[in-house]
Order: sequence, then structure tokens, then C-alpha cells
Amino acid sequence: MIEVNIIGSGGHARSLLSLLAENESIKVNGVYDSSFDKFPNERIGKTNLIGTPESLVEQSGLIVLATGDVKEKKKMFDQFESRIYSENINYKLFRRCIFS
Repeated sequence: MIEVNIIGSGGHARSLLSLLAENESIKVNGVYDSSFDKFPNERIGKTNLIGTPESLVEQSGLIVLATGDVKEKKKMFDQFESRIYSENINYKLFRRCIFS
């Protein structure tokens, strides 16, 4: 099983979590977002917001970038490039639909 951490807690992250809930080969460890300091008890669906992106340095697992802010996404990509999950994530109902 592949373990991933998601950066971002907005609409893209929520859609991604819905897809991943149907994928038995990927386990989501948690969601990381800069809003953690303001909303430490937030849940995104069934997944907890468990820290800021900076706290991912100390965590294991691959990373999926789900933030909409392009500058923030570039910064996170540069910081975690070797840990970015780069495979396509397919919704099992629509095998030809690619979500990335």
C-alpha cells in the first residue's frame, strides 16, 4: 500500500480525498495546510488536518500537492520534489478519467 500526505485543504484536496477513498492501494496519512494554526481541529471529510506543510519534513510517505495557489504549489514542489507522488490517480468508476 502506498502512503501519501496531501498538501492543501481546499476544493481540489476535497475532490482528491473523495477519489482516494475509493482507491484501496493508496492510504492517506493526513492533510497538511497553512491554515492548521487557525483551525487545528479541522477535518476534511473523514481525514484530519494534522499540520502545516513545513511539518511534513519530519513525516514519512509520499506527497500529493492539492493546493490551488500556483506560487505555493511551486514552493512545495521545490521543497519536496523527491517525495512527490507522480502517478495518475484514476477513479475506479471511470478508468479513462485521469485526475492529477
